[in-house]
Amino acid sequence: MPNLNEAQQLAYYLLHHTDKKEVHMVTGVGVGKTFCLGFASIPFLSIPGTKGLICAPTVPMMKNSTLPGIESAWQQAGLIPEVDYVINKRIKGVKPYSHIGSENVITFRWGSYAVLTSLENYNTVNGSEWDWIVVDETRDIRNFEFALGKLRARMRGQTFKAMGRTHKILTATTPPDNVKYYLELKESSTNKKNRIALVQAESYVNQHNLPDGYIEQLEATLDPQTFKREVLAHLITAQSAMYAYCFARSVHVGQALEDPNLPVYVSCDFNVSPMTCIYAQHTPDRKRIRIIGEERLINSDVYELAERIKVRYPNPHRLILTGDASGRNRSSMKKGLTNWKALKGALGISDAQIRLLSANPFSVDYIVLLNSMLSKHGDILIDSSCKFLIQDFELMQRGDDSEKKAPDSMTGHLFDCAEYYLWTFHRHFLDRFAKTGNFANV
Repeated sequence: MPNLNEAQQLAYYLLHHTDKKEVHMVTGVGVGKTFCLGFASIPFLSIPGTKGLICAPTVPMMKNSTLPGIESAWQQAGLIPEVDYVINKRIKGVKPYSHIGSENVITFRWGSYAVLTSLENYNTVNGSEWDWIVVDETRDIRNFEFALGKLRARMRGQTFKAMGRTHKILTATTPPDNVKYYLELKESSTNKKNRIALVQAESYVNQHNLPDGYIEQLEATLDPQTFKREVLAHLITAQSAMYAYCFARSVHVGQALEDPNLPVYVSCDFNVSPMTCIYAQHTPDRKRIRIIGEERLINSDVYELAERIKVRYPNPHRLILTGDASGRNRSSMKKGLTNWKALKGALGISDAQIRLLSANPFSVDYIVLLNSMLSKHGDILIDSSCKFLIQDFELMQRGDDSEKKAPDSMTGHLFDCAEYYLWTFHRHFLDRFAKTGNFANV
């Protein structure tokens, strides 16, 4: 049997040995939250006829993170796949779970069931009845408060009801950027009548199971606010309305000279007004980053942007372009051409000089990368001539769930250009993002 850390032990105890109806784990990264969900579900699954629901924010997260973590706990506890349980199959002699056939159903040989679902569409739980529910990474669920209400309404499983047992919910998450509802849950947990418990724990409770220096590396790279949230599990409200809350003119603005021996990265955002791009450079080790110029064209198009770029760089061999991934779909003025194809043709560059990711970053991820780099990178400089970009850094606001909010339609486009550049070429600064998408290793 696995040895649980203090946070996992407490969550397990509250779920199985008290009258709590709900237990919410809010912990730092690396505590083993998903593992705890799996281990805590075993006593429920040991009861024939029980029906449980395993939830993840998205289908990919279920496939790549939640289910593997839960199965790891089951197998360490001695459950054998294809012997004790099967996924999306039927076991001879065991009545199949009828709600949705065998698809996304885990069937145990003694006749208990766990159904897998994502909460991208809350209506997937309509009409269902559950004895128990576990939910992974609730901060990534759109409107978790509403989703939890939906799940609470489905806690009416017949097996637990016949046994006179309390239906149970266990959730787990790292603290979100918007903590309002979690603070409400914490307040509710202080009233015994609500039968709700909240377990908070720092990453340090599981340090013995983490790689050497893991937490120290996070402290060295994350900005202080993010470290408090991601590692210390603080439910902290935003300290500033600024999106780039670690930006300071005195630190990040100055004379950023171009290095003629380095490539020039041109990061573009395609809008009719303004049409924008920034020029940036970084050393091969990425220890020095310079944003050396900007373009901001009113009532323009991709062809005029190309002319501006050619005025500055008549010979395009040094250029590497990146930018808005959705530009693959947005059309230029000429039929049949995307903005990127039009820009490539106008500049006379090769496909190898365009580095695009499959999708733009989620704002909740980029705000962590941006402010961690501004706080801990140590050598990022924006040239003082980039007046509109600097203005964007100072004016862009953060909304709910860290979404970017611009004060008007003319603001924020150069800020987006900086986002595309930093995310494409520098997200390895935080290891957790280095493994996502197609990292442009240039």
